[in-house]
This record gives sequence, structure tokens and C-alpha cells, in this order.
Amino acid sequence: MPISNVPNEHELGEQHPLGRTLDAGVIKCADSEVGQTIWSQIPISWKMFHGVHDQMFTENGIQFSVKLKVNQRHRFVITYNSMDLYDIELWNITGRRTDRLDGVSNIYFDQLADVMDSMARPYSE
Repeated sequence: MPISNVPNEHELGEQHPLGRTLDAGVIKCADSEVGQTIWSQIPISWKMFHGVHDQMFTENGIQFSVKLKVNQRHRFVITYNSMDLYDIELWNITGRRTDRLDGVSNIYFDQLADVMDSMARPYSE
């Protein structure tokens, strides 16, 4: 089920409608228990296959870059929600412009890799 009412374009560092900023202004929490938990629930094989890098733990989640296409920067934002599930967003970052490509809400931890694969597939071909 897509996350609704989220505009598709934001400037880098601009306040995101879900209450956080993307990249430059992200709240970095190295000791974020939620972020560490999400990171451990993503299989290492998935991280290696997609070239995960620049991971940042936030107050209620994690975000990281992936290599889907050459010369394009894509970023996943995974947030722990109030229903004890995860919301996932995929963003394309070009210069200082960010475009929300896809969003899925209420994901169980064991569905993370499969859902991220299905979200990334259209942008990696």
C-alpha cells in the first residue's frame, strides 16, 4: 500500500513531509537502536548485491544509498512506524533535486529485501 499525500519533489536538505530531512540535514544517531535493528534485518547478500553505501541511522529508522544505474543516485529511507511495522521509500537524487519514486507502508521485517527488490526493479533496468 503506497504512502499517500507525499509530494514527489523536494530540495536536498528541505524538510520532508514525513518529518525528517533528506541527506544533508538528516538527524544522525550512531546509537539509534531502531536503525541498528533495521540494518541487521536486511540480509548481507542484499546489501552487497545492491552496493549499499552511505548508510545513516536516524531517530526512527535508517537511510542508505544503492547503486541501481550508473551515474544515478538512489536512496532508500526505512522508517519504523506506530503499528510496529516499517515504511519504505525510494528516492532519486540528482544534484540538489530529490524525487520520490515509490513508497510502501506497513512492511514486516522479513519482507524488507523482497519489497526493496520490487521497488528498485523498474529503476535498475
